[in-house]
Amino acid sequence: MGEQLADVGSTNAGRIWVLRLNVTGKVLHTQAITNGVGGMPSSTVGTDAYFGRSVSTDCGDIDGDGYNDVMAAAYFQDFGVTDGGSLYVLFMQADDTIRGFTRISQADGEGLDSLPVAVKEIGIGLALIPPRTVGDWDNPVDVAASSMNNRAVILFRLSVNGTVMGTPAVIQDGREGLPSGSLSSGDEFGRSTYPMGDLDGDGVAEISVGATSDDEAGSNSGAVYILFLNAGNNTDAVKSFLKITPATSGLNGVAPTGAEMAGGMLMGDLDGDGRPEMMFGFLVSSTSVVVARLGSLMPSASPTPSVTPSVSPTPSVTPSTAAVGAVHSAVRVGDGIGGLPSGIISGSDVFGLSLGGLGDIDGDGIPDMGVHSRYDDDGATDAGALYILFMKGDGTAKGYQKISLLDGAPEGGGPVGLDISSGSTFGRTPGRLD
Repeated sequence: MGEQLADVGSTNAGRIWVLRLNVTGKVLHTQAITNGVGGMPSSTVGTDAYFGRSVSTDCGDIDGDGYNDVMAAAYFQDFGVTDGGSLYVLFMQADDTIRGFTRISQADGEGLDSLPVAVKEIGIGLALIPPRTVGDWDNPVDVAASSMNNRAVILFRLSVNGTVMGTPAVIQDGREGLPSGSLSSGDEFGRSTYPMGDLDGDGVAEISVGATSDDEAGSNSGAVYILFLNAGNNTDAVKSFLKITPATSGLNGVAPTGAEMAGGMLMGDLDGDGRPEMMFGFLVSSTSVVVARLGSLMPSASPTPSVTPSVSPTPSVTPSTAAVGAVHSAVRVGDGIGGLPSGIISGSDVFGLSLGGLGDIDGDGIPDMGVHSRYDDDGATDAGALYILFMKGDGTAKGYQKISLLDGAPEGGGPVGLDISSGSTFGRTPGRLD
């Protein structure tokens, strides 16, 4: 996970953390990666680079050395374009340090130097998905890196040595199959990007993109776009899209309005009814996330639900894929609601700004989630924290484990081992690295 405002070598250089956990979510081991730490050379990321803004552990074993690798964004780093941002492919080792890295940016020879437009802040959102086409290489993966500044998603193929293959696609309003007028000026499309799996069964994974200042459901209520992608590189990247807002049927009355819906990611099928669940986070005064059951069956799933729906599955959307991924019903999970106790989260914490799937940590057969609490004050002002939510099949939480400066160490195990400091906002975009 990321800590984008950490001062290591330079102010706001940023860093990422690898944590090893036990089945209760307690921290057994920590390893930082940044300037001069964890195998990264000193002065790799500079002042205000914000390394760790987005982190993805969905790379798999890119180079085939037996260890899964990581991608992390320094979305304000100046390479090729001022504040253009850069992406780091980190080749991991058994001890959770790196043996090397590849940098991707708009600088000459770094893979994104031929984009049709200069893009700022690449990597504010980051999603890695299976390749849209199969080629003559091992362990390929496609990267979707978003830019809120340009309201764009950069989509490209990653090679086994971490470099860009082929010509990247730039998804924007009126470009790469996203119809003109789909986005609104100032909607902050690109705030987040998450992988969504193959919702429509065409063999190609989807991505979600957050637009925090979208006004369709009310001023600054936000929205999440699910982009259904085409296979191959010879057609427009986007086949169609589904827009979800706090006013969408199934979310209306559950999701807050005016709270800037910041993003949404697929959780998996929590209750085994064939309908996947999705978690939504918010930017403003947030003390909860929203867990929604999507209205369509996953490919090859049984049509028989294991629970009785309480909300009509009819979505209030018009795109051609409205039946796929539309919201069926939803619950809130947060301070004093959805299984969590009262008094643990305050509105100023911005609980849920970023999210991450952590797999089944406790072994109960249900995937668990990581939720970032951006401005949590445990041990230091705005130091940040991570909440591990142990999920139930109905979308609520059966328990949680908080990881911060003051919480998360095993019983009798001493301090957690994190040297996070005031204002560093630890806990961004957590993911599982096996």
